[in-house]
Amino acid sequence: QLFLIMNTFACLLLIAQVASLAYGQGCQTTSGQNCVFPSKFREMTLTKCVKADYDKYWCATSNNADGSVDTYGDCNADCPMEVHDPATECITTGNYQCVFPFEYNGVTYNKCTDADNEGKKWCAINK
Repeated sequence: QLFLIMNTFACLLLIAQVASLAYGQGCQTTSGQNCVFPSKFREMTLTKCVKADYDKYWCATSNNADGSVDTYGDCNADCPMEVHDPATECITTGNYQCVFPFEYNGVTYNKCTDADNEGKKWCAINK
């Protein structure tokens, strides 16, 4: 009977650990909120902190009913981070993939720029 109780306890502990990973426990924002994974942002499913459309790594702290990001915060340094890839972090409003590097007015860009676009970020694309 003791063996059965120990096995049940071990199973419950394992389930709790898996659940905490699924809900981002252990990965918190700099303000102490838990990150929520997975989350949807544009056409991406986020399972780690990202720099998408922002200069710092961030995660969702709550999702809408459809799983999309509702609120977010800056990730702590010990959170899992997506490898920085400007091509996937700057997706155009038409959902075209950015092409890097690109040249504009004699300047080479390796990430999205707001040059000559009233502060709105843009990039080169292939159509």
